Amino acid sequence: MVDVTDSKSVGGNTVWVRVPPPALVRRTLLHSVSAVFVRAAKISYPLSPSSSPKSNPFHWASIWIIFYISSTNPLRWASGRDIFAISEQNPFHRASIWIIFYLKAVKNCMEYEFSRTELLLGTAAMQQLAKARVAVFGLGGVGGYAVEALARSGIGALDLIDHDVVSISNLNRQILATLRTIGMYKTEAAKERILSIHPSCCVTTHNTFFLPETAAEFQLRDYDYVIDAIDTVTGKIQLILASQAAGTPIISAMGAGNKLDPSAFRVADIYSTKACPLARVMRQELKRRGVKKLKVVYSEEKPISAFAETENSNSEREGGKRAKAVPGSVAFVPSVAGLILAGEVIKDLISEQIVTKEARADLPC
Repeated sequence: MVDVTDSKSVGGNTVWVRVPPPALVRRTLLHSVSAVFVRAAKISYPLSPSSSPKSNPFHWASIWIIFYISSTNPLRWASGRDIFAISEQNPFHRASIWIIFYLKAVKNCMEYEFSRTELLLGTAAMQQLAKARVAVFGLGGVGGYAVEALARSGIGALDLIDHDVVSISNLNRQILATLRTIGMYKTEAAKERILSIHPSCCVTTHNTFFLPETAAEFQLRDYDYVIDAIDTVTGKIQLILASQAAGTPIISAMGAGNKLDPSAFRVADIYSTKACPLARVMRQELKRRGVKKLKVVYSEEKPISAFAETENSNSEREGGKRAKAVPGSVAFVPSVAGLILAGEVIKDLISEQIVTKEARADLPC
């Protein structure tokens, strides 16, 4: 393939002078370099034509258009010819192809994994999220979906805390559970999934439960936000007290088991909750400990009695005590609670209420 650059008259006939293939190769390489430059700048698309020349793809496109037209001299060619003709020798036709190709390349170069989120939240918010470090305690049906949404929103660093491994009974509702991940620590399954979505995220795993005896292992002041998706009252209370003592914002998930209505979830202060048995216990315990407020996600749906108890819940333990009943669960309830938790964290982090900590030198990645 060759390119047209100029023409001259020989014996009354127009003779076209063609550029050898290397010239076209040089142009293609120059175009590729400019596209790489635009991609490296991570510019939002589309931009105003009046934006800074160094970061405006319209500016670069105009340079290429001028370069192309000046090198093909189309006005001389157009004398007495149809400028809309589809022809390899028509510089207007060829210029339009290059312009379309260039603008498509620019658009594709500037799209990245969070470009659609950036269109909604803005560049400043995305930068804030990229600097944020969030800890998620509990990676079950609720916490797993919270982690998923945080990773897909561009959170820069995630700490994952859980001691459980994925089991076959998790497949019905937990996003981290697949046939391949059965037997893996949930923290490791989550890390693998996060990095497949957001490779630059700094993921730290802790294969332990948060309990009074393990609380000293965590420096909660290092986090910008804490999500409590723990399913034990003791662990939840300890985490809430420690987070508030460290001055780190925390949001806590209440009960999501034995429920079928995902639209019944609400975000409220713990002392404004109702209908949730776990929230009732937490209100009493936190009030005794002097906790003034706590942001929670809870459901106003009354728990449904299990349709059929499992063998474990029917059988009696040694000593005549009945085993603790296993709550029923479905895919479409705990997942919604987890997404709401993540949404509240994202909105708080990009608001003026939270000032993201700047010190990140101690991160392991």
